[in-house]
Amino acid sequence: MGYAFHMFTAKESVLPLLQQCTVIAGPTGSGKSALALALARETGAEIVCVDSMTLYRGFNIGTAKPGPSDLAQVPHHLIDLLNPDEDANAGWWLDLARETLQSILARGKKAILVGGTALYFQLLFQGMAEAPPKSEAARNELEASVVEMGAPALHQRLAVVDPAAAARIHPNDARRIVRALEVFQLTGRGISQFQTQWDRHSVEPICGPTGGEHWVWLSWPREPLRLRIANRTREMITGGWLEEVAFLESKYGTWGKTAGQAVGYAILRRVFRGELKLEEAERKIVEGTCQVAKRQETWFRSMRMLTPLTGQEFQGTNESSIRAWLGRL
Repeated sequence: MGYAFHMFTAKESVLPLLQQCTVIAGPTGSGKSALALALARETGAEIVCVDSMTLYRGFNIGTAKPGPSDLAQVPHHLIDLLNPDEDANAGWWLDLARETLQSILARGKKAILVGGTALYFQLLFQGMAEAPPKSEAARNELEASVVEMGAPALHQRLAVVDPAAAARIHPNDARRIVRALEVFQLTGRGISQFQTQWDRHSVEPICGPTGGEHWVWLSWPREPLRLRIANRTREMITGGWLEEVAFLESKYGTWGKTAGQAVGYAILRRVFRGELKLEEAERKIVEGTCQVAKRQETWFRSMRMLTPLTGQEFQGTNESSIRAWLGRL
C-alpha cells in the first residue's frame, strides 16, 4: 500500500547571527538569568530566552521567569507566547528565534541568548536536521496492529528493521514503536538514521577549539548546585508556586504535552488534586530538577562551541566580575 507524505527540508542554522551575540547557557539554578540581566543592564543589550517553559503564559514562579521590574528594565523576547494547552515545535521556535535576532541586530542593538533548553541551543548552532515524514494512514494501520497484536509484537518487528531504535524504545511504548515503524514504511530508513543527523553534521566552533568568551555555559560542582536548587525550590513554593498551579489548573484544565511535563508543575498538579502531600512534592521537585540539571550539563559539556565558566565567579552577579568579563569580550 502506498502512502502520501511530505518530506521536510533541513533548516539552516542561525550561526551568522549568533556570531554577533552573547550566549549564556547553563543548567537550571546556575544563575544564568541573573548574569544575563546584569550584563544587559551594563551593555544595553536585549535578552532572548532559550527556554521551552518560559514560552508559556502563567508559568512564572516555577520557571523563574523575569518579573515586571526586570522586564521594564531590559526587553525580553520569546516568553509568554503560548497557553498551557498549546504545544511548541522545534521548527516554529527556530523560525521565531531567527526573526527575533534579525530584528534586534537590525535595530543596532546587542542580543544575549540565555537559557537551559539544550535542544534549542542545538537548533541555533546546527539548524534542523531533515525531519522524518508522517502519514496518518500508515499510523492508523500500525495502531490497529497494536490493538490486535500488542506493542511487544510490533517491537519485535522494529528490532528487525531498525535495531538501534528498538534498543532505545521500551517494548510497551506503543506510541514510539508506531512512529518508528511508520518512518521505516514510508522511507525504507530507520528513524535512528534521522535522529543521528546532527552527530554526522557537527559544527566547528567559530572561536577556536574550546569556544570563545562570548559563548559560555555556567558550570557548578554537583553539591553546591543541588543546594541552590533546593533553596530555590523552597523559595518558589513559599512564594506562591502551588497557588500559581491551582490558578492554571482552574483556568485551562487540560494542558498540552509540553507544559504537562514541566518539572515541578506536573508534581504540584498532583498536590492540587489531593494525590500528594506538599512536603513530598517538594522533595520530588528537588530530585527531578537535579536530574534535569545533570542532563543539561551533559549536553552543554558536549557542545565544544561553549566555554565553561565557573558559576561561583558570578554568584550574586557582583559588579567586579561582570566588568572583568566585559573586558574579555
